[in-house]
Amino acid sequence: VCTNLAAALYGGGLSGRARLDVGSRELQAGASSDFEAHQLARLLPPVVQTALHEIQWERPPKVAFQARVVLPSWTNRPPDWAARLLASLQMAGDFSVGASSFRGFSLDAVQSRFAYSNRVWDIPRLHLLRPGGEADVDFTGDDETGGFQFIIDSHLDPGGFRPLLPEKQQ
Repeated sequence: VCTNLAAALYGGGLSGRARLDVGSRELQAGASSDFEAHQLARLLPPVVQTALHEIQWERPPKVAFQARVVLPSWTNRPPDWAARLLASLQMAGDFSVGASSFRGFSLDAVQSRFAYSNRVWDIPRLHLLRPGGEADVDFTGDDETGGFQFIIDSHLDPGGFRPLLPEKQQ
């Protein structure tokens, strides 16, 4: 049991807690942070490094989450233990960030809740605020099949989305 973790990290903070039930192998954890995540990029998998490189911000985002996962057997670990681990992961939280950009698409503020369960991401009402308007985006993405869905309610000039498209489609 880790009941209280607190750290000053890269100009912000990280706080968390965790509890492991050894018999059932269930790990429950929660954390909140507002530190400069770009400083940790080199420790992350390449795909996450690439995504993080595409996002810039003036001040680090505020993120909070709760998670639950069932760890693999302590002995005789099955060969597909990593896939089973992801299948058991449940997570829910929220985030917010002020002035930021994604692939050159500048924003004044972004905020949303998020959930992950059964290898499916759910990001409802991702609120984007930028000069000239705002938009709410609902996103669902299936990690197993690669399928995804966006529902966009926008009061933004569609031309402002050009930086998000591949060059040929701009």
